[in-house]
Amino acid sequence: MYTTMWSYLWDLVDDGLEDAVSRLREQVGLDAISVATAYHTFEQLRPHRPDRKLLIENAAAIYFQPDLSLYADTAIRPRVADLVQHGNPMARLADQTQRVGLDFISWTVCLHNSDLAQKYPSLAQQTAYGDRLGWILCPGEEDVRAYVVAICRDLVANYGVKRLELETCNFGGYGHHHHHPKDGVPLGNVGRYLYSLSFSDGCRSRGQKLGIDVDRLASWVRMQLDPIFRGGQPLEG
Repeated sequence: MYTTMWSYLWDLVDDGLEDAVSRLREQVGLDAISVATAYHTFEQLRPHRPDRKLLIENAAAIYFQPDLSLYADTAIRPRVADLVQHGNPMARLADQTQRVGLDFISWTVCLHNSDLAQKYPSLAQQTAYGDRLGWILCPGEEDVRAYVVAICRDLVANYGVKRLELETCNFGGYGHHHHHPKDGVPLGNVGRYLYSLSFSDGCRSRGQKLGIDVDRLASWVRMQLDPIFRGGQPLEG
């Protein structure tokens, strides 16, 4: 068991990384720190900052310098955050946590990545209508699974993380976007579930291997959803 705290690299850097880590160990009494190593877009209100209070990041990214040799099994190339373009504060963090006796835990947002889902649209989750969900990579795709494995290997091999906390390492659904949603019609619980089912190429292939008539299933899903889109009546459970 750890006494830890979820933390952001940009906050630690702005507060003075080495001093901030030492305070967390000595004054707060933590024995571990969970740091966001890959994160989605965000707007963060930081009331403790003496100057500007709102931090906006418009691109999902990783917050460490990657060892690209570990990504040979995937077509995906990670986007590196501007914060670490000209340095590697994550390496400084790893060194400082070791120095003060804090265990370093990686808090990694895996597939919720609007930047990569739009850069590699064939690897994004896909609905029965062929719509690409532009905020989430599809775990049914081999390249996507290999990408997550590569990130984990990279963090363990090069940054000495003790544990990996994996967020959104799963299928996502409609309604959780990079952009603020403007729905127009309420889908309902069942309607939202059906519209969230993935029919990416990888999922279709795996379904067919399991004996599923994927085309018929997709057609059935559309038949359930079409009345919602035409009449605006949600489909509830």
